[in-house]
Amino acid sequence: MPNRNYFPITAFSGQFYAVRSASLPAGESPLPPHRAWRIIERLIVRPGQLHELVALSQEIRRSCESSAATISCRLLQHAFVSGHWSLIFRPRIASAPDFPRNEPVAEQIRTAKIIKTWVEMEVVDDQGRPLPNQDYLCMLPDGTLREGQTDAQGRVRFDGIDPGNCAFSLTKLSPERWRRG
Repeated sequence: MPNRNYFPITAFSGQFYAVRSASLPAGESPLPPHRAWRIIERLIVRPGQLHELVALSQEIRRSCESSAATISCRLLQHAFVSGHWSLIFRPRIASAPDFPRNEPVAEQIRTAKIIKTWVEMEVVDDQGRPLPNQDYLCMLPDGTLREGQTDAQGRVRFDGIDPGNCAFSLTKLSPERWRRG
């Protein structure tokens, strides 16, 4: 933001700047006043970033010479509903990954193939006790199927697999022992 007083506001619906409406440059599109107030009102009830609200409240209090010592809901409401203050949506800028600049493509592909991970599952009953020797079927991220039995502690582990999601199911668990959690 250019040289002006603005206050970052982090809300559930995104990130915003609170600014005096008189400081808005041409072409800037603030939120409608009642929508801006609803966002601020939700933050007052459930402040995630209390320091942001305190800084904003102090600035508004300075600008209207109010003597309130704490965050005043009426003061904030009047500032936004009257249009003296505005909220501007602040888009998030994602940082680009840091890739080596002079690394050849072949080396990047080779390195990507080297990166592997692992996954481990543990089968337990509803009291948290391990269920050993349970038949399972697992589809790994690369699409290969593995089947077998859990060990004596009810566990199965796959090392050196590609990163991604696995689909794991027990194939012969008796209906009496199974119920949806």
